[in-house]
Amino acid sequence: YGDGESEKAVGRLVKSRSEKIYVATKCGRRLAPHINASYTPEALRRFVEDSLKHMELETLKTIDISNSTIVAPQAVAEKLPEKYQAKLKILGNGENLEWSEIGISALPMYNLPESPDSRHPKGRGNGYLLTVGGKSVYISGDTEDIPEMRALKNIDVAFVCMNLPYTMDIHQASGAVLDFKPKIVYPFHYRGKEGLSDVETFKKPVAEENENIEVRLRDWYPEN
Repeated sequence: YGDGESEKAVGRLVKSRSEKIYVATKCGRRLAPHINASYTPEALRRFVEDSLKHMELETLKTIDISNSTIVAPQAVAEKLPEKYQAKLKILGNGENLEWSEIGISALPMYNLPESPDSRHPKGRGNGYLLTVGGKSVYISGDTEDIPEMRALKNIDVAFVCMNLPYTMDIHQASGAVLDFKPKIVYPFHYRGKEGLSDVETFKKPVAEENENIEVRLRDWYPEN
């Protein structure tokens, strides 16, 4: 037992076998309150998605982080293998860190409306505001168009997510961008269950309503 440990063991087994494997499991230990009514579709979906993430660390394994520091919230730190723990700097919402001449502020990221069983409850994950070389860079994380995002000021570069059902749609994203007015915005994390979000449609109202915001589109998913 231990958060994610059983899923990691299952992941290693699945990779070692060629046949199709079906996994049956249980969930609910972290429900609060732990009553029947808490077993909502959203809560069960979040448990399953977390388990699937625990089974796979291949992306991290392909990156050379021998000279790197990992900045992450407690929820992520708890999932990382022991070999990464010495490299961790844990930040929670509202906390700040100065690292290698980069200012790092951890900002809220969460789904709306707020609820304990949402995919991304407030306080569990981070968006980030980086200050480097006199520039401010905002990375939204997995969030919707929350008030904390709309209230941002003086952002030079923003990376804004838009994928349903995990974060927000393109209209929420464009509305938020028009509110906080970054000089440059990159749509990212825009692949959802139904494929890629229409980032061209995201770009159109932003360009029409504020010519001072430059929308830069990049092909983040060349194999999609």
